[in-house]
Amino acid sequence: MKKKQLVMTILAIALLSIGIVLGMHFRTETTSSITEPFSPFVRFYKDGMEVSEKEITDFTNADIKELHYFIDKVTYISHPHGFQVDLPPDAEPDFSIAGQVVRFKSELADINISQEQIPEGYDPQTYIREYMHRYLLEPSYLERNRITLHKNAIEKVRNMTVQIVALERIPAPGSEVTKNTYVHCYLHPDHSTFYRILFKAEDYDDALIAQIYKTLYSFNDALEKKGTPKTSTDFHPVLPDNWSKETRDVYHNIAASDTVAWGAFIPGVIRDRNLSALHELEEKIDYSFDVLLEYINHNDPFPKDNMELAYEQGKIVELTMQVSSIMNSNLAGFNPVFEVIDGVLEETFRKLARDAKAFGKPFLFRLNNEMNSDWVSYGATATLNDPDIYIHLWRYIYRIFEEEGVNNAIWIFNPNNNSFPPQNYNHMLAYYPGNEYVHMFGITGYNTGTYYKKENNEKWFSFEELYDNIQATSEPYFKEFPWIITEFGSSSFGGNKPLWITDMFAAISKYKNIKIAVWFNADDLDPRPEKNNQVARPYRLDETKQTTEAFKRGIAAFKKQ
Repeated sequence: MKKKQLVMTILAIALLSIGIVLGMHFRTETTSSITEPFSPFVRFYKDGMEVSEKEITDFTNADIKELHYFIDKVTYISHPHGFQVDLPPDAEPDFSIAGQVVRFKSELADINISQEQIPEGYDPQTYIREYMHRYLLEPSYLERNRITLHKNAIEKVRNMTVQIVALERIPAPGSEVTKNTYVHCYLHPDHSTFYRILFKAEDYDDALIAQIYKTLYSFNDALEKKGTPKTSTDFHPVLPDNWSKETRDVYHNIAASDTVAWGAFIPGVIRDRNLSALHELEEKIDYSFDVLLEYINHNDPFPKDNMELAYEQGKIVELTMQVSSIMNSNLAGFNPVFEVIDGVLEETFRKLARDAKAFGKPFLFRLNNEMNSDWVSYGATATLNDPDIYIHLWRYIYRIFEEEGVNNAIWIFNPNNNSFPPQNYNHMLAYYPGNEYVHMFGITGYNTGTYYKKENNEKWFSFEELYDNIQATSEPYFKEFPWIITEFGSSSFGGNKPLWITDMFAAISKYKNIKIAVWFNADDLDPRPEKNNQVARPYRLDETKQTTEAFKRGIAAFKKQ
């Protein structure tokens, strides 16, 4: 018998013994409608916290869950969703983001469960194939990333259609990543929702396959729905003990500020010392920017000398590093994220960390932004549909910086304001690395304009519309962090851009968490060959005399505050 099977059996026997000792006060009739006989041991959870059965008095506004332990399984019941399912007997729950995903860990496999919505006009199979699996099953993706497709089948399980996709990644020699087998199960009880159950294990073997089918055949969504699924987080920054005094002072000054500091992205200003473009823009608006944004890929050198020049001019750099090949292109091909988490490029990151330490001055470090999207190499869509890979990647790089003694980096966690695909498993909370790894919360919301109105129904949004929504969706979780708009801007297609800028300055002060706002002073081009790099989203604040004057007036008002 394999070691993990033996451990599971021993634990199950122990739990049964506990139930016998505790006696019949664990009733055969519980608050659930579980379709099983007597369960010897039950654990109850309310809004993510374990409670006694006596504390469960009202299901109306609560998230009540139960775990019923048997000899060979634990039955999980979600009252808000109205379903139950059998899991390995040693499965331990994580209900911290239960409003989006519930996560279990066991010796055999890690298991994530979420309920997902089908966008209007799609059936589940088409939606999963065309959107969620847009890279996952591409032959070039599988081959270039050493992934074996064991199974891709649509089956009937009881009264449901189930798609099962099983893959196994071959890690690089010496990798510390052990659970490289992924089995994605999509259960379609109706045409408006589906359930996603992800199994992550060390081996694609008989024990795993048996558990998968045991879980699928046990799934029952006919229970009465009671209550509301809830996320119960305690996100707050835990600051490093080794920060330099200057870094700590810069951070606290940002966090305590009662006004907004302004920054800009100007192509090449740090990488290519494009200081003439910076000074020209600053002269136009009569303002010296506090923050400069720059981008590098993971294999680019740390721009130490140019960051020192910016520091001498009183600027702090927001350095964005993306683990990406050619700025996130060809996502159906080779993905460098896998070789990074396998430790293949460790020396690359150690050198980057040593150069960051040698720079010595405080800087804002935005790692792998907009991860909850389908246009980046490090998002779930391009990494086996698993946000945990992003967390592993973040912590791996953070640990290297820590080991190399970097004491001047302020780390920014920056999801996109909307998730693509718009699914619970891809929610920004599923990517959060942990309190000890994040110091600021970054937000991004563009008024993209209406250039692509025919293609994807783009709409014009005011600054207030965008950031009211961001405030509503993010503040419940990230209110303890100082916020930075890491990049933003407005197009001029579809509305009055000078008025948008004026209204932005009038509205921004109401968002008390926002301490820095960085304007993206560049244009997005239409990539279609027939369009010949036509400007699709003109974001430059100095696009016209009118937009420049609107920004100049707005920034002048801030200088007087």
